[in-house]
Amino acid sequence: MLGRSASLTALLVVIFLALVPAALGHDHSAPRVDLAVAGKIQRGQLHYETWDSGDGQTCVSFHTDGTGEYPAGLAVERGRHRVRVRFFKEQRPTDVAIGLRYSDIGGRTPPSGEARRPRYSLTRATRDGQTIWRATFRVRLRQIAYRHAYIHVEARWRDEQGCGGRQEINRHFHLKVASPV
Repeated sequence: MLGRSASLTALLVVIFLALVPAALGHDHSAPRVDLAVAGKIQRGQLHYETWDSGDGQTCVSFHTDGTGEYPAGLAVERGRHRVRVRFFKEQRPTDVAIGLRYSDIGGRTPPSGEARRPRYSLTRATRDGQTIWRATFRVRLRQIAYRHAYIHVEARWRDEQGCGGRQEINRHFHLKVASPV
């Protein structure tokens, strides 16, 4: 009886070890996205995401909608800031779009009108041993005008490891001028 149990255990270990690399090498969920500025971090507020993945034979599609609101403003000093939106995913995004709106009035909803499209650079980096991608651009916050910056980020990838479907995220960020002490 012990021989049969040991054989079954060995078979399960072999199956497990064969499946683990495939599971670890494939991303079945959307990546974490955050914004780094002036030594502070803000997690992206979900606007929506669509994430297709699979094993090459079966595809699974997830679509999640957020509220559409922006998070509470992350307080930073007035002035010009280098902003980095970080995508925690090894694969380079095929497309990134950034929209920026300024306002004098705070809140969870950005001002209406056309968003500015800041120039950005997309670079690869390593964070805690993991490859990430950073979209870096500049934001200018002033004490009177432009006290709030509302940032809308969209990024897309192609699911090259699974079923070739769509992988798209859409996140919101909000910066504001820190109140004088």
